Amino acid sequence: MPIFKYSTMPFQNDFATYEFNDGILHVRYKHIVLEHNAALCIVRDRLEIQKGLGMPVLCDIRAVREITKSARSYFSFEGSTLLTAVAFVVGPPVSKSLSSYYLHTNPHAVPSKIFVDIDTAVKFLKTFIQD
Repeated sequence: MPIFKYSTMPFQNDFATYEFNDGILHVRYKHIVLEHNAALCIVRDRLEIQKGLGMPVLCDIRAVREITKSARSYFSFEGSTLLTAVAFVVGPPVSKSLSSYYLHTNPHAVPSKIFVDIDTAVKFLKTFIQD
């Protein structure tokens, strides 16, 4: 059984909350504006939580209204470490347009899709859970 099942969750920092649910790491972003330093903190804490294990991640970005170019770039490159797939849960209209722009302008090392509801996002991510 994977180590992360025994983690004391949820965990949070100034920018996001992290919680495991059925083999998927759920990251709920708190801030309306994400800058480069926020991206560094979010990824650093996610990697610490994952403890070297690759896994699918659900990113609930409904609260995000803006993300800087440097933060987008960091998320798409260094921020992809140990991800097997990413599902973005968005809310209309701003976070949906931000995530669409992000997916179309930044290269992705892992399968990534946009969803408007968590249940559909989880179904997508369950196909990427590793034993």
